Amino acid sequence: MEVRLLGPVAVRAGGCALDLGAPRQLTVLAVLAVEAGRPVRADALIDRVWNERPPRDPRAALYGYVSRLRRILPAGPVRSGGGYLLPVEAEQVDVHRSRRLARKVRAGADPALLREAVELWRGTPLADLSGGWAERTRDAWRHEHLDLVVAWGRVEIDAGRAEEVIDVARGLVAEHPLAEPVVGLLVRALA
Repeated sequence: MEVRLLGPVAVRAGGCALDLGAPRQLTVLAVLAVEAGRPVRADALIDRVWNERPPRDPRAALYGYVSRLRRILPAGPVRSGGGYLLPVEAEQVDVHRSRRLARKVRAGADPALLREAVELWRGTPLADLSGGWAERTRDAWRHEHLDLVVAWGRVEIDAGRAEEVIDVARGLVAEHPLAEPVVGLLVRALA
């Protein structure tokens, strides 16, 4: 099972995309996937899914989403310590895999791994989710993405492949015109 959060929320299992259901159910899945294998207290899940506007019986609603995810996913959420956890390895979640690849490069591994880390990003993270938790997480991950692309771009330019960086850098400069490292990357790639 592969959980994708770096774009619209998606799960692939056995080579097939799974139908994950309603937006709040996607949020439950995303919160649990971000914590990959660690329990999330029910209160914390309720807060992240509904912010300050929970339904009349938020625990029952949460349980409903968890039950449906159990039926959909090959490794669905399980009860753990007053909450739930998604029994997956961090490597099965794209954001964690991207971070691991970037850490390996910082620790001296082949810089070409940055290309793999960048390719895991499929657009706006958590694109189909709304709410305060999703917005805060998306904003933090966008900054992480910019840093990752700048590191990747520098490696590509140093390897003589500046043309591969130009379009990516142009797109990011259009979205983040005040992000100096991205603007600098574009200038360096064009030069």
